[in-house]
Amino acid sequence: MQVVIDQFSDDCAIVELPDRKTALLPRSLIPIEAIEGDILEIHVLVEETKKKRNEIIIRINDLFE
Repeated sequence: MQVVIDQFSDDCAIVELPDRKTALLPRSLIPIEAIEGDILEIHVLVEETKKKRNEIIIRINDLFE
């Protein structure tokens, strides 16, 4: 999904979604060099998610052994 930075407001950015609605994103999630009008891409990192889930399962199993 791509979003466009519409403007910055305090610690948030107002972004335009593909359906032309707007949403707030914390400024901390946006690259420092980003400016109004820039396009951001948001996507799921499938392999990294699987890896992290497996790590959590291992930790949980270690706790209960």
